[in-house]
Formats: sequence, C-alpha cells, structure tokens
Amino acid sequence: MTEPHEPPRPDLRALLLGFSSVGLSGFGGVLPFARRMLVEERRWMTAEDFNTQLGLCQFLPGPNVVNLAVLVGKRYRGLPGAIVAPAGLMAGPFLIVLVLALLYDRWGSLPLAQDMLRGIAAAGCGLLFAMAWRMGAALRDKPFFLPFWC
Repeated sequence: MTEPHEPPRPDLRALLLGFSSVGLSGFGGVLPFARRMLVEERRWMTAEDFNTQLGLCQFLPGPNVVNLAVLVGKRYRGLPGAIVAPAGLMAGPFLIVLVLALLYDRWGSLPLAQDMLRGIAAAGCGLLFAMAWRMGAALRDKPFFLPFWC
C-alpha cells in the first residue's frame, strides 16, 4: 500500500514569493488566484483541504484571503511564516494602491477612467464565479453538500 503524497513544504522565500504573486494578480478579489497557486500550481494544498481551510478563514474575523495566508504560513513555517505570507500578499498591492490614489486624484473624473474601472469590476466578478465553480467541483463526490452547491 502506498502512502499518501506529502505536499511540498515551502520555505519562507517560497511563501513570500507565492503570496506576492497572488497579491499582485488581482485587485480586490484575489481568492481565485490564491486557490490556483495553492492547489493547482504549487500543490501545497488539496482542493478539499483548501475548501476546509477557507471555511475556517470565513468564520474568523478579517479578510478571508489574509486569514488563509496566515494559516498556510503558520502551517509550513510557524510564526515567521504566519508573518511572511500575509506580508507578501499585501506589500505589493499596498504600494500600487498608493500610486493609484495619486493618479485617481488627478485623472479619476475622466470618462475613460470610469469606463476602465467598470471593466475591471466585471472581470473580477467572472473570476469569482470561476473559483466558486471549481470549489463546487471538489464537492461533487459528497452528496451531503449538494443543497449548498445549488
């Protein structure tokens, strides 16, 4: 009988870079990118484990994806990981938001800027729907959860 495959154990640098890539991938809705990075690309979590941990993160106060970064960082590297993962997640977007605030203050009232912001919001909605669909696919073998999927 073969033992279950152990997920790779990331070091602090991998946590920082992985969550930095997630943080820089979207604006406001990076949970789909976090799932792709954690489950599909780096394979640090299974789809079922992601769903379970996300459920816990939704129960806790604060942003779900930040809670998830703390949880993953703590799981693999203890307290330093719990600090590095959310720092990587938020550092890049924080700097970008500061720059965007300056640009919006200057040119935000232009119609072109308003149209661009509406397009970004529509793309974010599509990404969120796609992630929900993938999470639901991980539940298809559990008929007990079917009422919650519909």
